[in-house]
Amino acid sequence: MKIKFKKSDLFFICAIIAMAAYELGGLTSEKADVTGERNGHGYVDLGLPSGTLWATNNLGATKPEGYGSYYAWGEIKTKATYTIDNSIWYDVGLDELKSQGVINSSGNLTSGYDAATANWGAGWRMPTLDEIKELKSRCRWSWTTVNGVKGYKVTGPSGKSIFLPAAGAESYLVGSIGYYWGSTAYDFSYFAFDSDNYDWYGNSRGLGLSVRPVSE
Repeated sequence: MKIKFKKSDLFFICAIIAMAAYELGGLTSEKADVTGERNGHGYVDLGLPSGTLWATNNLGATKPEGYGSYYAWGEIKTKATYTIDNSIWYDVGLDELKSQGVINSSGNLTSGYDAATANWGAGWRMPTLDEIKELKSRCRWSWTTVNGVKGYKVTGPSGKSIFLPAAGAESYLVGSIGYYWGSTAYDFSYFAFDSDNYDWYGNSRGLGLSVRPVSE
């Protein structure tokens, strides 16, 4: 015996399924607002005054909600564990970082020590403190869930957006806090967020954190 549904019944059933999916995992899909590509990696033009283009995915991820790989500050390869003892630049002073060519005169990582440049090629790099401040002040931040992954949807003046997953630090605090490296060494190394707060912090260069590349 075949069961026949009225159009109104089908509409109701679809609505129930959509509501259940939302309750279980939040948004079920997030299509990236890709503006273009560089070296095979997508970027989004958020319409920021600086013209900075933010990547659609974390370094090492294949989709916007992917956590990607973790890196220590100033290091271009991943490690099995991240500790003070195996950190190359944990307690190295700014003058020495300059003299060794790790940072430039502006205090930002040079290409040879920038994980984004090393892994995605020329045209990509880690964001500076000024670029992260701009992202915070010029965009609308909305805590949400994409395919079961919590994080922020960041919408720029252009109306386009990126998703920053709460990838934690290595295997710690995954799903509740996001930690992202910046390239600036002066009084700042990374920015962090949870559902209630978002700010930048210094030191702790030995941590294994996420990287969201930028381009110009």
